[in-house]
Amino acid sequence: MGLMVSEVYEAFLSAGAPQEQAKAAAAAIPAGRDMATKQDIANMATKHDIANMATKHDIADMATKQDIANMATKQDIANMATKHDIADMATKQDIAELKQEVAAVKQDIAVLKFAVFTFLPLIFALLTKLVFFP
Repeated sequence: MGLMVSEVYEAFLSAGAPQEQAKAAAAAIPAGRDMATKQDIANMATKHDIANMATKHDIADMATKQDIANMATKQDIANMATKHDIADMATKQDIAELKQEVAAVKQDIAVLKFAVFTFLPLIFALLTKLVFFP
């Protein structure tokens, strides 16, 4: 037998019900603290609420805190290259041409180094001879 509301039991007894029947009837009535109030019922989910609840699949697709932390900020987006920026970038052809120009400049520098280190001492020697040994 469940819990019994003593006021209900006493009321049944005073109404003339036999003690066993009063106990059974009082035990069948739930205690007020266990019954739902209008507010409880108003707060219950409706069929519509349940139909719109997220499924396990929906929850698995939700972003995690780490996903949100890794998202681009407004500043990141503002700093991103635009179509115009990308159009102005060097192409593979531009880079290949630059490599050829750098190779040509290196070759010119090598020739100049050879000329300076080969002919400069000769010129210096000739000038020294002319100045000190006329």
